[in-house]
Amino acid sequence: MGLAAFTVSGVAVAREAGYGSVFLLTFLGTLTGTGGGVIRDLLAQEPPYIFTKHVYACASIAGGLLCALLWDAAGELGASAAGAVTVILIRALAAHYRWNLPRVA
Repeated sequence: MGLAAFTVSGVAVAREAGYGSVFLLTFLGTLTGTGGGVIRDLLAQEPPYIFTKHVYACASIAGGLLCALLWDAAGELGASAAGAVTVILIRALAAHYRWNLPRVA
């Protein structure tokens, strides 16, 4: 749930700062969402979770993209809710079905 909250808050802060590019909004939302987890893992002296479970970042990208695309049509609350639910749903499905992206050999 933290990933979802930070992803959509990153998009919201970027929108409030005046940025309108969907790519930039998605990028900043993903960076905000995943960056906190990386810092947490580094402080805990563990390998960053984003490097071991790749669906983590993909869920953040999908939620941030949906939030950025829906912002004008659904408003801040609707877009944020849709983005957060998307992140949570993808992460829950990935955990349940043990989804993982292909690894580089």
